Amino acid sequence: MKKNTSSGKRKFLLLVVTGVLLLAACLVFFLPSIISSPWGVKTVQQSLSDRLPGLIKFDRLSLGWTMPVHIEGFVYEDQAAKLAVTAADIQTSKGLLGFLSDHQDLGEITIDSPVVTASRTAGPEKNATTQAGGDKTGEQGTTTPPDPVQPRQASAKSGKTQFSLPAITATIVVKDGAAVMVSDKGNKTPLLQRLNLTSTVSGPQNFLSFSADCYDGDNSGSFRGDGQILFPGSTAAAADASHSMASVVIDNFQIAKILDLVSQINSFPQGSGLLNADFILTGQDIDIAQVKGNFSVDQLNFHGGAIAPDTPSLGTITLDVDAEKKGASYGLNRVLLKSSLGQAVIKGSFGTATDSQIEAALSLDLAQIFRQFPATLKLRPGVIIDTGKIDTTAHVTSSGPATMFDLKTTLQHLKGVADNRAVSWNEPITVVAKGIKDQTGIGLDLFSIDSPFLQGKGHGNNDGMELQLAGDIGKGLTRIARFIDLGGYSGYGSVNVAMKLTAKEKELRTITGDLAIADFTLKRGDTILIPAEEFGASVKADIRLDHSMRFRSADNLALDMTSWLGKTTVTADRIESGSEQKIDSITGLQLQAGLSPFHLTKLLHTFNKLPENMKLVGDKAIGVKLSVAEMGNQKVVGAGLIDGIKLATADGQPVDQRLSLKLDLDQAGDSGNLTVNSFEISSLPATVSGSGTFKEGKGAQAVGGEGILSLDWNQISRLMQNLYNIDLTIKDISTEPFVVRTSSPNGKWNDAIANTEIATSFGVESADGYGVSIKQLTAPVQLKNSLATFDIQGDLNRGRLTLTPSIDFTHSPPLLSFPENSQIVSGAGLTAAMSNDLLAKIHPLFKGAAISSGTVDLNLSYFHWPLDHPAGKDADFKGNLFFHDTKLQAGGILLPLLDAMKAREQQITLGEQAIEFKGKEQRIHCSPLEIKLDEHTIRLSGSVGFDKSLDYQALIPVTRKMVGGDLYKYLEGSFITVPISGTVTKPSINKNFIDTALKDLILQAGKKRISDQAGSILQKLFE
Repeated sequence: MKKNTSSGKRKFLLLVVTGVLLLAACLVFFLPSIISSPWGVKTVQQSLSDRLPGLIKFDRLSLGWTMPVHIEGFVYEDQAAKLAVTAADIQTSKGLLGFLSDHQDLGEITIDSPVVTASRTAGPEKNATTQAGGDKTGEQGTTTPPDPVQPRQASAKSGKTQFSLPAITATIVVKDGAAVMVSDKGNKTPLLQRLNLTSTVSGPQNFLSFSADCYDGDNSGSFRGDGQILFPGSTAAAADASHSMASVVIDNFQIAKILDLVSQINSFPQGSGLLNADFILTGQDIDIAQVKGNFSVDQLNFHGGAIAPDTPSLGTITLDVDAEKKGASYGLNRVLLKSSLGQAVIKGSFGTATDSQIEAALSLDLAQIFRQFPATLKLRPGVIIDTGKIDTTAHVTSSGPATMFDLKTTLQHLKGVADNRAVSWNEPITVVAKGIKDQTGIGLDLFSIDSPFLQGKGHGNNDGMELQLAGDIGKGLTRIARFIDLGGYSGYGSVNVAMKLTAKEKELRTITGDLAIADFTLKRGDTILIPAEEFGASVKADIRLDHSMRFRSADNLALDMTSWLGKTTVTADRIESGSEQKIDSITGLQLQAGLSPFHLTKLLHTFNKLPENMKLVGDKAIGVKLSVAEMGNQKVVGAGLIDGIKLATADGQPVDQRLSLKLDLDQAGDSGNLTVNSFEISSLPATVSGSGTFKEGKGAQAVGGEGILSLDWNQISRLMQNLYNIDLTIKDISTEPFVVRTSSPNGKWNDAIANTEIATSFGVESADGYGVSIKQLTAPVQLKNSLATFDIQGDLNRGRLTLTPSIDFTHSPPLLSFPENSQIVSGAGLTAAMSNDLLAKIHPLFKGAAISSGTVDLNLSYFHWPLDHPAGKDADFKGNLFFHDTKLQAGGILLPLLDAMKAREQQITLGEQAIEFKGKEQRIHCSPLEIKLDEHTIRLSGSVGFDKSLDYQALIPVTRKMVGGDLYKYLEGSFITVPISGTVTKPSINKNFIDTALKDLILQAGKKRISDQAGSILQKLFE
């Protein structure tokens, strides 16, 4: 019995093991099918995406133990880097069994139709949790990098630091590849196309070979390259692989689209040109190599960007290179750069294994430079420079730790023609610097500047240095103005600068400096901006310098400046610099200034920064104070105050003003992120307070803030009256919350409005002016997606005001508009002042006319007004004014018309009547308006310009008093069309024209009367 039981157990165990093995065999057999299934594809995509900064997708994956791996519709997207890679087809030459048998030999991998797309448009960052299946960040929120490939160890025998390829062998084949750039507006620019590449990598042998060709985005220029590179320690056995060698040929490769791409990133100009190159790299390996070849760009031209409106055409630029590398030593046998603007030559050797010696020469053709860049260099109109040259030579030699330098730059001469008269600058300008730099610091044997208007000299080292400069501002500006347009500025005065550096203790130096300008005068045209005054400045501080004379810190800084505007003093307890020569921290910073109101007014008037009818007054100087208790160590605490500002109109009515600032912020480590704990900007009319943040990362910046905006409308209306002559009285102090969010996806703030959101509101209890009385006005404001919207509501002259304008910043310039068929005003009572100041801008009838009763409605069919265009250029609008029971006392253009009609009526009636108005081409055209008198009606039609010019016609009736009773029966119902010109405030009506027209009508009536009398006599004769 036991024997049977044991036998049964063995059979059962055998069946279980057999079943497990069969199941495992089935799983192994069907593993490729499982991976190729939708579930398997999704799992593979998720796994790969978790290990990369972007997301991987593909339409189809097929693989087998012996069948090649095949991927269709491959897509890799890294939205943070704004990069995408697609491929129609990826296929390997090996199956899974081949990879398992030798995982270091990847065989041949073919990539068909790959496209690399780089985009400048902003995209959301990858959500690791929802899109990649897990959180890929550490505690600090940074992505955990993959384990680096470990390089091979340096050869102890050779002493070389060897670069090693990964220990794999593979052949990569790329067919019909392309590269595309997408602009901010979604425009696609092909950079490369028809790319074919075959590259073999042998990691075990440290050997790489390649063969590639492609065409530019226009499919006209081409690139071809092939070669083989042996890295140090290579064991490649092929006879033809004993040396590294690579050759590259570029033929008429158009760079226009590349320049266009660069111009979108910064202010670099656009342009075009044909790139050609032919160079060869040869050598034993990359540690012993030689590069020979030439590069050229033909038909090179630029436009736009920082050089606009210049459009230089530079012809051909060539670069010839003959250089070599032997271990750590580099030799420049010859580097020659030539262009129409000049040429540069460099030759010599440098490196750690040998002493270095570099010789360089640069020669610039100023005539060509000014000819190509006249606007950028502000060349005077009418000036043509014929000859001019700047030569620069540099000799640098080193022996051990010491490096000697000898630099010299000379402007030889400058000659040309200005308005058909010869102009020249024959006196040379020479700058020389000679010295040595070693482990103790920099020693300056000689520094000198020699020119007709500026002389200088200096010498010394880290322990003591002196510099003196002396110049004549008048001579310098006079010579420069012969060629350069200074915008009408000129100046005079003699300037002297003296600086001295003395050793105090180890690494601590005392620096003192003095600047004095005697009889300093600055003019623009005939206007004196700064009268002949003494200008002086002095500075003193204890500074710490390293052995390379780089600034590290300053203690006890004191800067004093005295000028015609007043006196300014700046002090600081300590200023520290970081490793990148940036200011890391400032403590105890104080700025105090006392500015003369009279001189400051004159300066602001000159530069159109203060209206001419305003001035700064007061017996005391305007005080400016800035205090920074702490700036650095991730903290800024400071405050500022401008006090003693008294604005006054021309008749001397003062308006007191003051401005203060308080700030407290923290910085989060070295990330650049800031937290504004509190800020307050306060003046008499407005106070803004709140908190905010500044965040930086991945080339993007974001700013956010919220707080309270307080507006003193009483002060604002007073300023509007005094500064801009706007007679509006506003009563209220409004306090409203605000929220601001803005960002810069590319780190540049050139399109800030598109990435800004603002929400706040304004409100006033009452506003009165121009015959308008507004009560309980509210105005929520929002900016989002480049669109600013307003919802202004209030009571207007016992009626209702509803304004819902918007400003669309996607237009250039921004476009102010109203919704179609907007009811702006309903049931508003008419007043005399409203007629004279507001309605007269639409129709000249209302200028000088006093409204005695009536109400008005205003409807806008459409309204489009481009901002920043002068005088409403390109404005386009249409609307209607609906008058109800409106009566006026005649005035303005009606008076001469009534006088010509010999009418005594002064009371006119509009009744229930509408005026349609259209704004186009800087004029407002109105539909005919009928003006009813007791016995007659006048019709007005025409247009008024934005400049108040009139182009109107009045149709006036012939009255009995104009011609008498006998003729009136022949002229009753006749009209005279009277042209009206001039302006709204001074219309022109030619009375002689009316008299002449009336005489013609009377003559016609007289003829009719004689004809009627003759007919009557004949009738009696035949009776």
